[in-house]
Amino acid sequence: MNIMALQEFVGYMDELREIGRAGSTLQNEDDSNKKDAAIKYIETKGLEVIKDTMGPDFDPAKLSPEQRKGYANEGIKLRQQILMDQVGNTLSGSNLESMLNEVKPENLERLAFAKGIEKGEVKGYEELIGRYGAYLAAKDLEERYGAGKVDPKELENIRASVADEVAKEVVDKNKGKFSQATLDAMAQVARTVVQTRGIEKKDYFDKGMKRHVAEQEREFKEYENKSGKKIINYVKASIKALRDDPDTEDSVLAREFIYDAAKK
Repeated sequence: MNIMALQEFVGYMDELREIGRAGSTLQNEDDSNKKDAAIKYIETKGLEVIKDTMGPDFDPAKLSPEQRKGYANEGIKLRQQILMDQVGNTLSGSNLESMLNEVKPENLERLAFAKGIEKGEVKGYEELIGRYGAYLAAKDLEERYGAGKVDPKELENIRASVADEVAKEVVDKNKGKFSQATLDAMAQVARTVVQTRGIEKKDYFDKGMKRHVAEQEREFKEYENKSGKKIINYVKASIKALRDDPDTEDSVLAREFIYDAAKK
């Protein structure tokens, strides 16, 4: 199995989504132009399927308007069924593992927190997921901080890291001048001043933010290496479990997860 299988899967899913959008437009859209476009799409696609099924003797040009509409609807339903079979075939057996290996690892890893992934009931990864979540939250906070989109209250989450960074600067500045005991006392004073809001300096928070992210990443990576567990393996195992679940809803989740990861 190679990347072609993944591309075929995405193509089938794209078409299923397109058919779904056309149906939704017919039911919910007020814009007559959009509605007409959806009608034309369903009629064209549906009649093509009927012709492919029945052969050259089927001539859409000879149909009445009522027949065209009826056959088009039957054809579009059949096309959906065919696409579902094709999707199922691409995800069957060892094909799934090969396809997942073609998806960008970071896209799969992000699925660790997707709604429904826990239905795979893969055990033993709880602590790893918690550490990974803390790392991602730190990165998200850093990005929003850089964009000026952080509530000041959120910065309290990194105040300890800011205090440690300031303490380090104070110690580094005075190394060689005083004893270790005095340096330790200076560091403690620096931490206390920052934690009690005696000084609020943006430069300190900039450095504290980087330290906070680095600490969360280090803790996550250290646990990952020590445990031998990988987030991506948790996601892959969860998707496989969902695919193999006789519950149709879970198997639909599996294909949606793969599709979303492959499209990013």
